[in-house]
Amino acid sequence: MKKSLQITLKDNSKINIDATIKTTQETSIKVHELFEEGISSLLLTIEHEELNTLLDLTKARPFTLLYFYEGNFFAAAAFSNNETAGPFFINTQYKKILFIPSTIKFLPGDIFKYTPMTIVEKKTVEKIFQHRAFINGYGKFPYIIIKAGYAIYMQIPIHFNTNGDFDNYQGTNLDDISDELLADYEKDKTSALHDRLINHCKWLKARIESENNREARICLVEGPEIAYYFEGDKITFNNSIPSGGTLVTQQNSILAMNVEHYIN
Repeated sequence: MKKSLQITLKDNSKINIDATIKTTQETSIKVHELFEEGISSLLLTIEHEELNTLLDLTKARPFTLLYFYEGNFFAAAAFSNNETAGPFFINTQYKKILFIPSTIKFLPGDIFKYTPMTIVEKKTVEKIFQHRAFINGYGKFPYIIIKAGYAIYMQIPIHFNTNGDFDNYQGTNLDDISDELLADYEKDKTSALHDRLINHCKWLKARIESENNREARICLVEGPEIAYYFEGDKITFNNSIPSGGTLVTQQNSILAMNVEHYIN
């Protein structure tokens, strides 16, 4: 069962996390076995009567663990950043634990102790919860989206260098872009600059796959209804662009949650 969980931070902003909810009566838990395909965040309720529970985080990907008192009030936090194959365990007395992938960057210190975690309806979240902090060129067309995890999207801004004005810019750069190319592209998103963008995305996809030794799923977004999806050797046009979820920078800082990935 999946629910939308909402937590209010010290600055009165809110974070929203889509989490699968599970219960267990085990006193020793192999955490990685709880994460089937498609599960990103997990709210685990422990129902045994023993004082302590042993969390075996061996083989588990990095998490931020939020602990809650009875009644879903925030109590404390821990981090599981075990990047080796060696055993890694946490012993806890808390009976409710929220596992959040460490790719979602926020500080547990931003939450007051005893702050309640609430479960909200999806449609309610979409109406009342919005977080956006677009910075330094993010949120402007065209841009590249990488599917970084379940409901986690990484945005890479594209900077056009005209007349050799290279800038140390967050994102990726296309050099020697003339004013004429830009003007034509503004009028026609299938002009010569579009072809340059497609070739650049092919190069970027190959570089990412070489660095990470696994296939990358990327999307070139050129407008509110213009998207080109790169999967394997195939490029597919779609007028439905990636949106919602958690949008992060290349440094895994949160840009937006549950909103469009561009600035209106």
